[in-house]
Amino acid sequence: MPPEALENVSYKPIRAFDIYSYGILLWSIITGQSKPYPDVHAREFSRFCFLIKDRRQRPSLEAVDKEQVEGLGDLVELMKKCWDHEPSKRPPFKECFLVTGRVFEKHKKGIQNAVNQVLLKLNLGSVEGSKTSGVGTPSVSASSKPPACPKDKVNISADVKTGPLPPTQDVADGLSSKPIDKGAQFVDDNMEQLVQRITLVMPIADGLYQKKMIHYEDYSEITAAQTSMAKMRKLYVALQQAGAVAKSAFYQILLKQQSLLVKELGGVVQK
Repeated sequence: MPPEALENVSYKPIRAFDIYSYGILLWSIITGQSKPYPDVHAREFSRFCFLIKDRRQRPSLEAVDKEQVEGLGDLVELMKKCWDHEPSKRPPFKECFLVTGRVFEKHKKGIQNAVNQVLLKLNLGSVEGSKTSGVGTPSVSASSKPPACPKDKVNISADVKTGPLPPTQDVADGLSSKPIDKGAQFVDDNMEQLVQRITLVMPIADGLYQKKMIHYEDYSEITAAQTSMAKMRKLYVALQQAGAVAKSAFYQILLKQQSLLVKELGGVVQK
């Protein structure tokens, strides 16, 4: 819980709240510990408030060795920025994504090996336990894989919607998945042209904000940007974070407000 949430009982979470939480999550992953403040018990809320808000205390970094893993120093710096006391100084999720992604690329080849080592340790622990209890346990080797689920036993109800959920219920507007994919693809393929050529940005941003496709923080940044190109770049970042449904809604607005541009760029203009 970020310090600003402790200052006002009527506080409503915003994106900076999630950024702070991401910093705590990084700490937990890096250190392998689950309790950021092990000396504070669940019922000691007043002490927790004092440490976080007044003393600005954060989880201990004593267990973090930046030299131990390549790229870990970048994650630690990102982590400390994420839990900055001032919400405005915390990085956007785009920066979190880029930094985390770079570290992941350096180590992704070793992920499966690390998982296998954990499985092996768990198996050895189970074997030791079985020796004392007299109960046998199935063997799990470091190279073993979890059994595949039989296809004939998979029964997903037709009423169950799979995949990512849209941000709001009124997002769909009667669109099937194909129009959503098509609109999002058009936006991805032509975003640089759109950024350079769209001059009336605020009517588009207004429409997206009213449909709850972009957050208030993004809308505020778009409004504050000085040029149309700067506004469009802010809008582009917001759309990237919001996903395909938001991009499709952006495309639908373009069909109404910028139909000639859409046609010129190869989009299908509805008659």
